[in-house]
Amino acid sequence: MLHHTQQLMATEPGLQTGLLSAAQVLKTSMDAVPDGEGQAEAYAVIGDVAAYAGEWDRAVEAYNIAAIVAPNFPDINLKLADASFEFGYRNKTLKEYSEAVKEAEVAPLQYWAYAAALARMGEWQKANRHIDTAFATDGGSGDIGELIGNQEYLSVNLRHLLSTKALAYLSRLTFYEIGALLRQRGWGVLHGSMQIGSTGIASPVDIIVRSGLPGEEYLTVDGRQVSPQKRGYNIVVIDPHTGVVEDAVSFDTWENRVDGHKMGDYLRNIPSGKIVAATISDEGSGALVPRARAGLREVGVRRFPIYAWRHALVGVRGTRGKAVESLGNGAITTIGVLKGNIAATDAEDAGKLRDLLFQAATEAPSKVAVYIPDLQVDAVITIARYKD
Repeated sequence: MLHHTQQLMATEPGLQTGLLSAAQVLKTSMDAVPDGEGQAEAYAVIGDVAAYAGEWDRAVEAYNIAAIVAPNFPDINLKLADASFEFGYRNKTLKEYSEAVKEAEVAPLQYWAYAAALARMGEWQKANRHIDTAFATDGGSGDIGELIGNQEYLSVNLRHLLSTKALAYLSRLTFYEIGALLRQRGWGVLHGSMQIGSTGIASPVDIIVRSGLPGEEYLTVDGRQVSPQKRGYNIVVIDPHTGVVEDAVSFDTWENRVDGHKMGDYLRNIPSGKIVAATISDEGSGALVPRARAGLREVGVRRFPIYAWRHALVGVRGTRGKAVESLGNGAITTIGVLKGNIAATDAEDAGKLRDLLFQAATEAPSKVAVYIPDLQVDAVITIARYKD
């Protein structure tokens, strides 16, 4: 069993470089787990590899078996909840997180999990409250604002600033979500242009996509609402250089298969390199015929909604990279990709960056500003605090 587990762990570099098919490896691994001692560990490792690859359905399946075989296996129920949330069972999992943090003894991991889930749902204020609690239970001060102590200016590696537990959960958040959390705290946030998923393409405009019921769904470009806001998929095409909205259309894919075919043809005829943002209003899964799914894959979509699920995405037509996307079972889901608000040359000039950060700190409600170059766990961020 140990040999089997080691083999599974060795697949991660291959998955990362694209040399292995995640689905193929995971299916073979699931089928090969023998009964007996170490079974729970093997399924837990399969779940970890599946989560690493973003194969959330396989992760849920593997963690669920591990939890049945060994209910007391370390952190297995929390891992199962995390995978269920990422797969799309958002409201159900959020309730489980909420109940978990009400228990008498709560581990820091549970607070981090709940805070990250709330952030993914756009509940910025609640998420920040639980982040503070997570810091307090994780050996911190209970206030993220105290991270730099009495210093007015500090550049620090995230690994030295945050615990491994914190990084594990915060790394699941997008640049947009991290920025929204900090802005809700009254911080100024400086950052470069945000890459669209794994496409290697940066957005020249702010794109915010929200999927929900009629009246909840919207798609904004630089703050301007551009979604047709009709039932089914609402799709917007954006020039990757100028940020100009070139087209905005809708397809009633609730159950109209003709519209499903039309949507697939439309997506596949968009010129390569164009930014494509889309959102479901109300319901849009019933007519996702193979042609429609093929069209969505052309813009980097990897997963598809089922009945009454929400779907928000930003991708690039004709690239091999994955889109930024979020799905949820009846829960509002929001994603965002933002243009840079600091020039790369200014960020590389230590003196200029210092001046811009103190200016941002002066204008920020909390008098704190941060520059975030990227969300790698070893990223060096720079924080400035303005003092009268």
